[in-house]
Amino acid sequence: MAGLPIILIVVAVLAIVIAVVVYLSYLAAKRRREALAALAGELGWRFDPSRDQSHDDEYAHFEIFRRGHSRAAYNTLAGDPPTVDIEAGRCCLSDGRHRWSPEELRATLSWVIEFFDRWPDHVTAELQSRG
Repeated sequence: MAGLPIILIVVAVLAIVIAVVVYLSYLAAKRRREALAALAGELGWRFDPSRDQSHDDEYAHFEIFRRGHSRAAYNTLAGDPPTVDIEAGRCCLSDGRHRWSPEELRATLSWVIEFFDRWPDHVTAELQSRG
């Protein structure tokens, strides 16, 4: 009976630690969602925070979208960026490791737009005709 209070204290501390971690994760996800919504507004794009199972089939031609299990997209941005159709009418940007923060996405978009703007018109026209 003497060990029971110690066990209860340990369980209570673990419960508090788990609750704090869950809450901090929630706050981080909320901040990311808000930043992506702001970025979408800034770019004139649409932002959808809901889970979308159709990405698994719609973007299956990109290897990164075939990884893992229970695949669904969420916090997605959609719009008309000035890019070139690379594969099946879409350009997939990825570093292959993790999802980007809105700041990383903004910097990457700037680089990609500049990169594709330097392509000769005859190359982009040929790529678009293949899409």
